Amino acid sequence: QVRSRQRLRGHNLRRLAATVAAEVNANSCNCSIGSVAGRRHDQVTASAYCYWRPGARSKDCGACVALAFREAQRLCPYHRQAVVVVDGGACSVSFLDVQRREQ
Repeated sequence: QVRSRQRLRGHNLRRLAATVAAEVNANSCNCSIGSVAGRRHDQVTASAYCYWRPGARSKDCGACVALAFREAQRLCPYHRQAVVVVDGGACSVSFLDVQRREQ
């Protein structure tokens, strides 16, 4: 059952990564706050923000956010929450299990 939950959590994170990356490009604030994927016991919530400044390598906020999600999953594969800043500080992503937030 643990492996099944980990697979489901990974699936929810991938769905959330795609949703959040699209939202940051669509919003004038270059942000996505409190997006959720999954069902009650396997829900994951995420927020992302792009900080544009001269010299940022990524010109696409959504691409930067997608990179941050990939890095979070690579660096913290079994963690239920993470905060990642990438591209020299151009964007950040945070995510956590909704169930953990409620504790």
